[in-house]
Amino acid sequence: MLTGGSGGTKLVQGMADVVGQRNLLVIANVGDNMWFHSLYVCPDLDAAMYALAGLLSEERRWGIEGDSFAFMEMLRKYGWESWFNLGDRDLATHVIRTHLVRQGWRLSEVTDFLRRKLGVESRILPATDDSLETWVSTDAGEMHFQHYLVKHGARPRVLGVEYRGSESAKPAPGVVEAVESAKLVVIAPSNPLVSIGPILSIKEISRALEQTRAEVVAVSPLKDKEAFSGILGKMLRDLGIAPSPTWVAKRYTSFLDLFLVDEGDEKAVGDIESLGVRALSTKISLNTPTERRSLARFILSACGV
Repeated sequence: MLTGGSGGTKLVQGMADVVGQRNLLVIANVGDNMWFHSLYVCPDLDAAMYALAGLLSEERRWGIEGDSFAFMEMLRKYGWESWFNLGDRDLATHVIRTHLVRQGWRLSEVTDFLRRKLGVESRILPATDDSLETWVSTDAGEMHFQHYLVKHGARPRVLGVEYRGSESAKPAPGVVEAVESAKLVVIAPSNPLVSIGPILSIKEISRALEQTRAEVVAVSPLKDKEAFSGILGKMLRDLGIAPSPTWVAKRYTSFLDLFLVDEGDEKAVGDIESLGVRALSTKISLNTPTERRSLARFILSACGV
């Protein structure tokens, strides 16, 4: 399963509940990764890991449920940058990751170590061990995506999106093999620009998706021109693009077998099928565990798995 962002973690939870963690492998976005106060922070890897460990904050969809923020409060007292929130328990993850990376461990090795310590049975793979960052060109200048999203509250107008490092980035060990040997590949209802886009910018991963014998299904992140969660609609309008499920499907047509749209967007089914992609409409709602499991079961049934 390819994932990133809050919509991704919700479907990760639903799929794990239905198929069991041992039968689920997660390939997570690394474009959000960044260094903050000398700590290496990997938001989407951690969100997937915490979700599968039963630790993820249900309300925030990042960090650990019930975490405290005394560390951040002290940073503010010292007048230090505190725009990116790190919880006190969450901080342990970043400290350990940073220590191991500086000792020469690959990000995929660190991720595997952490998820095992938390009792997560699903393998969680970063798309790459190499440096790959999503940068956004805006009317306020160029900036890392986390600066745009968190520090600036996604207020600047987006002029372009760049995946820095993608030309030289190689898939992390096991990523291509997982795609090629899978029975089913699911692309979560994540932002195709900043969550799935960085993964697909790695040529070997896109090629593996095109060549796999598995059914490749994507879930629309849009409902009636707005994202179920996140800022996709705003980003697309900034770029002069009318938000629509059809636009999302077009980005995936080289490898996509099935695209799911929300039942309120049934009119898009015909447009998507004209691209040569099978399309179905269903209720796409991931707000509760029941809804997440229901969508997961629909995906499996639609794909005959």
